[in-house]
Amino acid sequence: MKAIFSINMHCSACKASVESGLKGKEGILSCSANLITNSIEVEYNDKLIDENGIIELIKKSGYKASLIEDEYVINTSDKKGKIYEIIKLVVGIILAS
Repeated sequence: MKAIFSINMHCSACKASVESGLKGKEGILSCSANLITNSIEVEYNDKLIDENGIIELIKKSGYKASLIEDEYVINTSDKKGKIYEIIKLVVGIILAS
């Protein structure tokens, strides 16, 4: 199964930390964090771990996370989605300052 989680990353070190906190853990098949969208896509074996278990692993890495439901995933291939992601990135940078 695959799931996307919203996560509070601020830099490339955060991205690497979150990914290393998941990779190699039981039930995690792959993961890829996206710093621009503050999200991480995780492919996992649902017989070994569920979404709550993944959130707990992310918390152990020192980050807050929540599951993004499919209906809320923004398609960044269209212009409106790209603008939304740029605004989200700028707001994130301002709030991190």
